[in-house]
Amino acid sequence: MNPAIDGRLAPFWQPIEAAAESIASASPTTLPTALTNLVDLLARDLIPRLRAEEKVLLPLLSSDLEPDRSIGLDCSGVSRLTESISTLAVRPAASDIGRIDRASSALLALLAGQRQAEATLVRRIRALPAADYRAGAVSDRLEKEAQASRASQFFISEPDRLPTEAWVLRHNPKAARIERIAPGGTSPVADLVAVLESAL
Repeated sequence: MNPAIDGRLAPFWQPIEAAAESIASASPTTLPTALTNLVDLLARDLIPRLRAEEKVLLPLLSSDLEPDRSIGLDCSGVSRLTESISTLAVRPAASDIGRIDRASSALLALLAGQRQAEATLVRRIRALPAADYRAGAVSDRLEKEAQASRASQFFISEPDRLPTEAWVLRHNPKAARIERIAPGGTSPVADLVAVLESAL
């Protein structure tokens, strides 16, 4: 454990975990908004971040690890759960409550694993010679991969509402239409880049 690193990365994870935890206590009236907010955070921030880590950071450890799997990052697992939750976010019915509870519980467990996997990844990266990861090219590639992943996401919207940022990763038959989301204003990897470039 490295409390300094964990403390710098925690602000990214805390809103996502809080959004997942809020599903259990949401009322029928607030549940659609709570689900939509959770999907927004997962698809806008977490999935692009995990994809960037898998594509840019894991290869730096290829000589240190059996190609990457010992770290435990699971972007595809997060993507599958996000898709499932996004389907439930469109007009959730009373009959969906059991599925929503199971999905949110599975997500909380997965988030805990992914947060730990990221912390392990960052600690191992920082144990490498600084020249291997502090070069600007690594930071630039992280940003580019995250933004490319974010730009490839789609959101769903209902016919009688303004478009929301509830996203899906492929066609959702419950959606009225599927639209590409504009890139967000903040980077999902800014704190990660700062940690890698700092002298903690």
